[in-house]
Amino acid sequence: MCAERRQAASAFFTGYMGFRNIWKQVTQIKRKYVIYFCCLIVIPLILLGCNYLDSGYGEAVDSDGDGWSDVQEEKAGTNPSKTDTDGDGYWDPKDDNPLDPDIPYIIQPAPTPTPDETEAAATEFRNVQSAVVAMMVDNQLSTLPTPVAVATDNMSLFPDTTAAASKGTDRDGNTYDANDKAGFILYQHDIIGSDGSDKASLVNYVATKTTKGTYTVDASGTVTQVTYLTIVPLTPKPPVPAPAPTPTPTPTPDETEAAATEFANVQSAVVAMMVDNQLSTLPTPVTVATDNMSLFPDVTSACTVVGQKVNDPDGTAYTASDKDGFILYKHDIEADSAVNVTVNYVATEMTKGTYTVDASGTVTQVTTGYE
Repeated sequence: MCAERRQAASAFFTGYMGFRNIWKQVTQIKRKYVIYFCCLIVIPLILLGCNYLDSGYGEAVDSDGDGWSDVQEEKAGTNPSKTDTDGDGYWDPKDDNPLDPDIPYIIQPAPTPTPDETEAAATEFRNVQSAVVAMMVDNQLSTLPTPVAVATDNMSLFPDTTAAASKGTDRDGNTYDANDKAGFILYQHDIIGSDGSDKASLVNYVATKTTKGTYTVDASGTVTQVTYLTIVPLTPKPPVPAPAPTPTPTPTPDETEAAATEFANVQSAVVAMMVDNQLSTLPTPVTVATDNMSLFPDVTSACTVVGQKVNDPDGTAYTASDKDGFILYKHDIEADSAVNVTVNYVATEMTKGTYTVDASGTVTQVTTGYE
């Protein structure tokens, strides 16, 4: 009996020790995977979150759209849902005291220009003044017809914006017309009249289109430098910014040339149509701008009305069955009591620009289609 008990005790002890060893191994394995999980997942996530906060991504939300993020608004004590927390008329980022409407705005002094900036400003001013004098001499101008009185840095609009048809004659006696380039300007100036803004006749009196300073000029050609980079007068507290207007796109040289070409084609087509139909004047010219050449230049002259569309080029009288109007696209040129013979004086029914015309057949291009 004792031997059996010892055997049982020994078996129990052996089993216990085996279970204990297995449990220790399992515990070690679990600890190892916990360490692996922390190294591979938890720690990188913590580092990523710290980097996200440090990088400022968390400050990207700007609920009121005033330029300060909601985090910046919280730090400043301002209302993230109001552009002007204190109601003094100035947006929070532009307000030195965004929480108190009664504290006056502190005008920051303009930075003092360096000697190099002062010299550069003086040099550019002299160059612009000399360029204006040279342009006026080349174009035989004693005064500028329409001098620029609003400060600008765009030398393709300076110093004079006279309309092309009002420029008179060039130095060789050629008359400027509506197809030439407007203005007596310092950059890309059209110096030859009646050549349709031929690029070969464009002259530059300054090296670049845009200057660093802004300028005005009087009728005598005397230039005033209004600003130059940091050389500006002290300015009061800025008002609440208004939405910026959508700028009108400036036509490229190719677009300008295309508009001029189309205008010339429409004018030539009107002349050809009037010659073919033996018209000295248009009975009912189109005075509302249109781009539809099947309605231009005279769509309402009726075949049955005396003094309007009476006879075709062969002298045959039009009837009510013929097509009304003297038009550039699908014009009914034959009085045959039908619309069997039509003529196109332009290649397409629709043009890029819009046009009007007077009784004499003179066409006006109202829009180019590139504005």
